[in-house]
Amino acid sequence: MGAGIIISQTTPDMTNRYTWLKPLEGGGYEAYEPADGGWQKVLDIAAPATVDHTHETLGSINITGTVKVNNDAGVTGSKTIGGYTLTFKQGILTGFQQA
Repeated sequence: MGAGIIISQTTPDMTNRYTWLKPLEGGGYEAYEPADGGWQKVLDIAAPATVDHTHETLGSINITGTVKVNNDAGVTGSKTIGGYTLTFKQGILTGFQQA
């Protein structure tokens, strides 16, 4: 990694040892470091998920049977945390609402 970070839409000059984070549409970044007299991409950083994040193209997902992790079907019930009630059925979040 470089000695610091530059965040810029435009290519910075090469007189530094910084890591350049290039912002992308949608909130992600590309990380570049100086190499061979130019900038070399070293990492893609995905945009963080947002509260309104959806996967509308997936439609309705219907799982028949039991979903298990290491043969554990998961917890069933509700719990209020930080002013929100979370409801689970066999480890799957089925409800999220303000308490």
